[in-house]
Amino acid sequence: MAIILKPINLIGFSIAKSVGLKGSNQPDDIFMIKTLLNGIAPQDGGGDGTLDINDLTNTPEAMEPVIDAILVFQNAQTGLLHDGRVDPEKNTIKRMRLMFNRRKGGGLDVNVTITPDGPIFGPCDARGFSAARLRLGGDEWSAFDGLAPVRQMVPIGKTRKLKLKGTNGAAVGFALESSRVEMLERTSDTVTVIGRLEGNADLSVIVEGQRGPIPVRLQVRKAFSIPIDVVHLGRATLANGLMIATQRAVTSVVSRIYDNQSNLTFTSATSRIVDAVTTEGRVVPIDPNKKLSIRSGFGPLTTAQDFRFDDLKSLVTNPAAITMFISTQIIDDQDSNIAGRRSRQSNAMLQSRNAGKREHQYCARA
Repeated sequence: MAIILKPINLIGFSIAKSVGLKGSNQPDDIFMIKTLLNGIAPQDGGGDGTLDINDLTNTPEAMEPVIDAILVFQNAQTGLLHDGRVDPEKNTIKRMRLMFNRRKGGGLDVNVTITPDGPIFGPCDARGFSAARLRLGGDEWSAFDGLAPVRQMVPIGKTRKLKLKGTNGAAVGFALESSRVEMLERTSDTVTVIGRLEGNADLSVIVEGQRGPIPVRLQVRKAFSIPIDVVHLGRATLANGLMIATQRAVTSVVSRIYDNQSNLTFTSATSRIVDAVTTEGRVVPIDPNKKLSIRSGFGPLTTAQDFRFDDLKSLVTNPAAITMFISTQIIDDQDSNIAGRRSRQSNAMLQSRNAGKREHQYCARA
């Protein structure tokens, strides 16, 4: 089913709830305010890099330097309320964005609407467009990075189009200087590019009234293919031909999503049946007609067909492939690599840890 994405509004540095004295002080919002203050010059009331953006705790002691920094900024600026708090889209954060951009050369203060071009298949960003601006936190692309650019994946030899509109009718222009990407066409509010060489290039979006250009990171990727191995947990009453057809159908759907998003495709590899799994030193036969529970953590195994994630890792034969375990009876325990979460009717699970990280990377940074 084709999904039409709504336009994505980029307001730049924004917070969901208040930060500072008597504020909600959510970690993501604290990170945003610290980042802004660190980027503002001292003569404008900024912190000039003195605030620790890795400390996002909101205890009274931890918030004291943040509140002090907010008050310093408010006292240095005219027309601001000196309350030691930053509220969403009120005068203090608007002035912070202005002062940050004055020093950094702009890029995040003007509200610009960027619309990915065309419909896509599957619940992912259209054709590799991402406004998430995430940074890697441990193994996951989950932490917000206010300094990261908007990104657009461009396959080598293929085109991508972006539609942009400045707030209040502001004129929009484009600039691109790179051998990796070629600009094929541009109008007053659209630009079409084609990938030439693998690597990154920055498309500069120039908006009337904006102090500096807004960067869009173009990530040019060559085609890449990953095999999918399928392991059927238990000898279900499926003919071999139907098993292979199911595998190919799954591969086709997954490829259709990732090909648009990351120039990554998946191919059908091996398919086999496993009648038993070894757990805690004992071999447990699999009954395809009984519930099969997969645990990602520790604790006692409570049912006859209760396995741990590491028990299945031993069944992986090709580390370079994604191994998919299929059963009509799987009950997941909310592991991040298990499909069908929140449903006790899930019937497939992606096992490969490395492949899982790769997928998170493509999703977050496409």
